[in-house]
Amino acid sequence: MMARNSGLTISSMSLKIGTLLLFAGFIIHVVGFSIAKWASLNMSHSSNWLSLQTSYHVGLWEHCACVKIIGKQCKCLRRDGDQAWFKAVQVMETLGLIGLVFTGIICLILVCWRQTKALKKLNIFSILCSSVFIIIGLIIFGVENANNFNALVEIIGAKDTDGKPGTSFFLCTVAAGVSLLACLPLFLIDLKTQIPESTDPGHQMYQWTVQYSSQGHVMSVSPHQVHVIPDVSGQQPQTSSVPAYGPYSVPPPYTPQASWGYNTASPPPQPDGIPYKE
Repeated sequence: MMARNSGLTISSMSLKIGTLLLFAGFIIHVVGFSIAKWASLNMSHSSNWLSLQTSYHVGLWEHCACVKIIGKQCKCLRRDGDQAWFKAVQVMETLGLIGLVFTGIICLILVCWRQTKALKKLNIFSILCSSVFIIIGLIIFGVENANNFNALVEIIGAKDTDGKPGTSFFLCTVAAGVSLLACLPLFLIDLKTQIPESTDPGHQMYQWTVQYSSQGHVMSVSPHQVHVIPDVSGQQPQTSSVPAYGPYSVPPPYTPQASWGYNTASPPPQPDGIPYKE
């Protein structure tokens, strides 16, 4: 009986490509998750003797203010006391990151160790949830952050402003797109692919050609073959089925039968100690 196994050599191409894209998307999301460039607001003030450029950068975990007069100087502070919508964004993006890690672990199991339908379905469910969490966080941040930037511009009364989503926001958007539009379809294709059997030699069954001798003639028995053994005594021929398969087995010992014309009985003992004679 062959054991079901998995390995890199028997994994489908869609699973391999999906796993590589998943890790690429994970790295992109980690960069966007960490850097304080989810949104940026650039402002400039100029007069006859002074030109001042300032910028404000928003991240999930800190925000930075920069001033450029001669050189550029920035000061970053950790976020504290954020509104409920921003905390929801943090939760959604964190769940998305955890989901990508979990999906990556399942992919490694599928590619390097074992493949089952249950694991493949769990992998698809995990990548789908991760993508949905990331997208929900992006939508909340995009809508609420735009409103806050407009309110900030009105408060400070700046005339020349340029507020826009930052680099980190686009990186997380790319990561969500890779997960949902590339990895998920590839994993669905892999789910429909039949899982091949193991090619491990330790689990294979070997075929043997059985040989035995009868009256000085060597006879070979091929697999699934039934041999008819002639009877020299004139009786009906005997049929014998020889097992053709066995894990590292040896042929059964040859045992003569009485019907073949041989005297298989033990000679009777003699009272005078003289060997038996016919």
